[in-house]
Amino acid sequence: MGEWRKFIKSKFPNIHIVYSAEEPGNIYYVTNDKEGDYFPERYILDFTDGLEYFNTLESAAEYVKNLTGKDVQTEEDVTSALEELEEKDLEENEDAFYSFNKFTVIEEDEP
Repeated sequence: MGEWRKFIKSKFPNIHIVYSAEEPGNIYYVTNDKEGDYFPERYILDFTDGLEYFNTLESAAEYVKNLTGKDVQTEEDVTSALEELEEKDLEENEDAFYSFNKFTVIEEDEP
């Protein structure tokens, strides 16, 4: 991924490339959009039923609260509630999973 950015910047040195990158299998979620102007999402829930993106921890916590019935506020609370839900769901669906992650904001020249 970094190679194409370097190539474009070599041809257009004044261009500023803003991106968000995801690799769920490697639990890799990054963006260089520090202000969130183009990619405001900072959290992602990858789960059996699909993907949900959240701009704030509060919105993610509210979603997880509705999903689990548990009052969650911190990242640790969210993760713990989802682990419990996954354990319960696995009894009915062996493919059930919940993966909650935060996007890392990186400097533009990082890979």
